[in-house]
Amino acid sequence: MESINIQSLIALIKQGAQQELLPRFEHVAKSYKADGSIITEADTAMQQYLQDQLQTDYPKIAFLAEEMSIDQQEQALSDSKHGIWILDPIDGTSNFSHGLPYYCVSLALIYQGEVQLGIVYDPERDECFYAQKDQGAFLNDKALDAPQHHSALNKALVGVDFKRLPQAMA
Repeated sequence: MESINIQSLIALIKQGAQQELLPRFEHVAKSYKADGSIITEADTAMQQYLQDQLQTDYPKIAFLAEEMSIDQQEQALSDSKHGIWILDPIDGTSNFSHGLPYYCVSLALIYQGEVQLGIVYDPERDECFYAQKDQGAFLNDKALDAPQHHSALNKALVGVDFKRLPQAMA
């Protein structure tokens, strides 16, 4: 697999968020997909921006994103012998579309079934969490340490998107 510069990817995502997401926040046109989830013009603009840039910079690596059709996603998966980018252009579209500043851009690279890197960028707080295989995890260039203790599930804080649960569970 070709060498990937994670700092260049972070810069690309930040530039896209500045250009495509922040100007549309609180001024967003939205519609609903067949599954009831929301899609905005910001989702499609951010996805197109990153797809264009990634395919220019890494033409051999396939690209799969949330707002692609099932046929396009299946084609990307079948073309992934050199790796595949996985993108959620706005992770938290419901929040974004309702003016709640809790959303991010999520990008991962998978090669031969293993995650090579992941980037989660919050443009509202300018926070970027990222990790690269065998290189640790970071928040804005500060190394993160995983806690050694495990909390019980009954002590966890959980957010639930009820529309994605089976009706009986919701």
